[in-house]
Amino acid sequence: MADGDTLVTTPSSFDVLHFSTVFPGRGLPRLVRRIESYGVRVVYDLEDTHWIPTDAVFTTELKRRARLDLAALLDSPFVAGSSFGVKVNAFGTEDGDLDVAMLASLAPHHRPHTIILPMVESAATVESFLGVCEGAGIMCDEVIPLIETTLGVDRADNLLRTLSAANVGPSVRRLMYGANDHCLDSGRWPFWSQDEPGFWETVRGLVRTIEAHGFSYVHTPFAGLHAPAEFSVAIQRLRSVCRDRFTVSTLDKGQVTAALRVRDESPSAQDAARGRKISDVEALERAYRVVKLFDDRRRRDHGFVVDSGRFVPPHEYVAALRYIERRTRARI
Repeated sequence: MADGDTLVTTPSSFDVLHFSTVFPGRGLPRLVRRIESYGVRVVYDLEDTHWIPTDAVFTTELKRRARLDLAALLDSPFVAGSSFGVKVNAFGTEDGDLDVAMLASLAPHHRPHTIILPMVESAATVESFLGVCEGAGIMCDEVIPLIETTLGVDRADNLLRTLSAANVGPSVRRLMYGANDHCLDSGRWPFWSQDEPGFWETVRGLVRTIEAHGFSYVHTPFAGLHAPAEFSVAIQRLRSVCRDRFTVSTLDKGQVTAALRVRDESPSAQDAARGRKISDVEALERAYRVVKLFDDRRRRDHGFVVDSGRFVPPHEYVAALRYIERRTRARI
């Protein structure tokens, strides 16, 4: 167990949200039906998985296609009767406005169970977004603010205190932590893995703040797509950190299976996180590897790559380039 964690007598239970990119064809509906058959709700990502850091014009086009593909998917017979969740783009941005317009156009027939609202740093953003949705006729079971910038993390207590006092009712019950944007915004390289003490110190602080204000915690995605044992350890740590019911995010079917298996197991005490500190040479090598992975890829219909079973988001590409630039300047 991480320092300061205590294993609660009654283990906290958890839910699972599955995050999926949006792509055309019948492969996605089949995957969605399979995931939903486990009782797991699916959230379609209209934001980061369609972000190409090197091409703003193409990013705009990919996000436009994603909205069209999602609308077509929901109107198709392949997902008839399915509910859906969606992660929109940041409120107040052009893509965020277009996402709201798309949801409004779907509103007569399709009601999202969840909307993930990224880049939240203040309660005012959440209240304004709820007001816009109400004005557009968008009925949603729940909006989950995503705290993922340094400012958002630092101001979490104030944000939650204000939300608690605001008249948001049952619309906001959970808050999510986004480690990728937090690492990018804070200049961290390499990005945190979920076996590092610093990562769990941040998570533990957020969980305590979130739960103290009567909300529930949604955990940032786990990068290891073919590492069920490590994913299970991370979930068990969450069971010791969280006093209340929390939510795990998954990125593929294997993670869904692993999460459901852990949910059926008894909680177990975990050793303290001991992520190995890598050298400056190793950090630079990793940065060059990430840059090469993104630059060499041929497929460009999404913003991420998978390296040896590890999900690598576009945030890491940007952070790697910045790290290489800093190291280069330091040598001059």
